[in-house]
Amino acid sequence: MNWIDNTLGLYSRALVVRTERAEIIAGNIANADTPRYKARELDFASAMKSATGASAAGGMRRTHTDHIASRDAASDAAIYLRDDSRMGSDGNTVQMEVEKAAYVENAVNFQANAQFFDGSLRTLRKALRGE
Repeated sequence: MNWIDNTLGLYSRALVVRTERAEIIAGNIANADTPRYKARELDFASAMKSATGASAAGGMRRTHTDHIASRDAASDAAIYLRDDSRMGSDGNTVQMEVEKAAYVENAVNFQANAQFFDGSLRTLRKALRGE
């Protein structure tokens, strides 16, 4: 059962984090013309630590479903403002070429995670059938 949680759980959590990043990027694109909007980004490594129950500082893990999860606070900590050195005259830091590249990169990584998840499920099915 540990293999199932370690493997499938990791891939499913990675898909959730990739989805969260896509939403952040989409929000940046939607606000490209909003004065003083600051482009946001999600630190994937920090968000995965949060999603897997490990804290960045103490390395604590949630070992039981009844334990209190601190996912939201740690997930918020993984979101940061992008570099504002190329701020527009209206104070907006969204750069469409950067957002498009980030969206494509995230989509490719999402697809890779989905394929790994699918491959793990197929392996599990074969093992359960005794193949």
